[in-house]
Formats: sequence, structure tokens, C-alpha cells
Amino acid sequence: MSNTLIFDYAVSIDEAQAATRVDYSFLNRCLVMVKGKYVVPPPEGEAKATSKKSTKASEESAITDPSLYKVVPIYDSTSIANYTDNTEVPFLMKGGLESINLLILATEVDPVDEDVISFDPTDYFTLCFSADMTIEEAQAINFADFDGSKVYATADKALAEELNQTETAFIENSDSYQGAYEEVGHFLSRTYFRNCQYHVLSGDNETSTIWTVGEADDLFNKRISFFLNGSDGPTLGFFGNGGHAITKRYVDRLIHLEVQEAITAYIQTNEPNNTAVQRVNIEEAAAAVITKYEGYPYFYLDPDADNYINIMKSNELYYVNGAAKLKDAEPIWRAQIEVTEA
Repeated sequence: MSNTLIFDYAVSIDEAQAATRVDYSFLNRCLVMVKGKYVVPPPEGEAKATSKKSTKASEESAITDPSLYKVVPIYDSTSIANYTDNTEVPFLMKGGLESINLLILATEVDPVDEDVISFDPTDYFTLCFSADMTIEEAQAINFADFDGSKVYATADKALAEELNQTETAFIENSDSYQGAYEEVGHFLSRTYFRNCQYHVLSGDNETSTIWTVGEADDLFNKRISFFLNGSDGPTLGFFGNGGHAITKRYVDRLIHLEVQEAITAYIQTNEPNNTAVQRVNIEEAAAAVITKYEGYPYFYLDPDADNYINIMKSNELYYVNGAAKLKDAEPIWRAQIEVTEA
């Protein structure tokens, strides 16, 4: 007979339902849109179809249908050539990514290739375009469920400034994506989100660079991403997104999700009622996320700012209200030093 009979009789313990966990790996997952090299074989007796250069949806519309595209996961840079003639894509892996995802029109991918998967925009947070399409064609790509960062490269400074209002735009004299790809690869492959100040590209990266402080000042003030002509190679002079530091979009998304997860997990596990004590408990669960990201090893939020989240009673049935204020920690890129006589 079990010697725990009395305990089991006196105190019945049930395991609480495990709280739902969120997979945040999509924040580090990268898509690159390229032209596929597969061409549908023509019927016998007909001329072989010629391949068009642009990677463009078949219909002009405000929203792009994701079902028109397929994704090819890449784990070895040597396999990229099996799917596209684009020779710049390997720089994403040279930057540090162990895997990338080619985004190709479904008509440009072999339909019997078992490595090809369906495209779900919510599985990714970074979409890089390529020289396989014009900037105008890239701008026309708009997946309704994709709310991440889009990366462009252009020689047109005015266009780069326009793109940079909402996305990431690298200035590149030859419209090449080599520098952008390697820097994105470096950024996404790191353990923590960092701003990569003055990161030096690999020796075989031929991205264009800025040679004068005056031009660098202009690009920096416009928050356009660019590389300086460094003695060790192309050196990152600024890396941004939407007029902010590159980290902001990623950090904001991460923290918002973790706050949502913390509140959901508390409700799911504790099944609270709308009382003052329970509202405080929910608030503390959410505030723990803020405290976590203010300190080591993240430093995503500015600890000198008044970061907070408040949970309050709502007049609406089954709801609580909330208010939050969060300030990202801003990176240091440059210093201005005034020298006076001692």
C-alpha cells in the first residue's frame, strides 16, 4: 500500500495547464526575394520560353498574394545556385547566418522539388530585395501579414531617403546588395540585437563606400545606411530602419510579444478574477519583462527612462485596461569633443 495515502487524501494536487509558449525565432529569420532559374518546359514542338528579369507579381494590386510565391530554405551556400543565378545572396551567410530563405515566384520553382515550402509571411521578420528587380517592382510587393523590416539598396540618394522613412535603405553606387546582405546577415546572426557600429565587412565584399566626412555626415543625418572606406575594408557608418536605429523595430516587436505572453500566461495559469490584487499580479508579470530588458545582457530598454506598465480596472465586462511607456536604449554612433586650453 502506498505510504502517501494520507497525503493524497488530505491534499489533492492537480498539475496546472502549461502556459502557451511563443516561438520568437521568426525575428532572426531572413527572406531574400530573387528570380528563380526554373523555367516550365514547353510542350513538344514549341519554342522554349525565355526568362524575364523582373520578379513581379502577376497582378498590380495594393496587396500581394503570398500564394504566388514559394520559399526555398538554404542551409549551404553552395545550393543557392540550384535555384537562382543571383551571385550576391551568399553574402547573407558570409555575414553569419546559418540558414536563409529564398523567396521566389511559384512559377520559377520546380513544382516537384521537395525542399520547396509554402510561404507564410508571418514566419519571417526581414525581407531583403535584390538586384533581380527594380526598386519600383520591390516597392510594389506588399504582403498584408508581413510587418517586419524590408531592406533595399540603391544608388539614388533621394530615393534612399524616401525608402528610409519606413524601411532600411543602403546607399550603393552600383545598386548592388552585397554590403546590405552581409550586414543583415551579421545583425540577424548575433545572440542579442546590437547596432553593429563600425562593423567591417569581409575582404571580398565589393560594396561601394563613402570617402568624405561631408558625405558621411549627410547620409548619417538622413539616417541612410552606408559604409565608410575603412583601411580594413568597408566599415559600417550607420545602420537604420524607418529613421531609427536598426534594433528598434526588432526590440519593440520582441518586447511587445513578451509582454503579451507574460499576461496571457498569468491568466491561463491562474484564472484570475478582476480584483485589485489580481490586477497588480498581472502588472508585475508584465513589468518583469521590462526589468529583464533594461539590464544585462540585453540593454534593450533605457534604464534611465521611466519605463512602466499599469493594469487598471475597466468598465467593460471581462476586460482590464492597461497603459505602458517604454523607451529603447539609443546606440552611440559618434562623439563630439570640444578641446580647450588646459
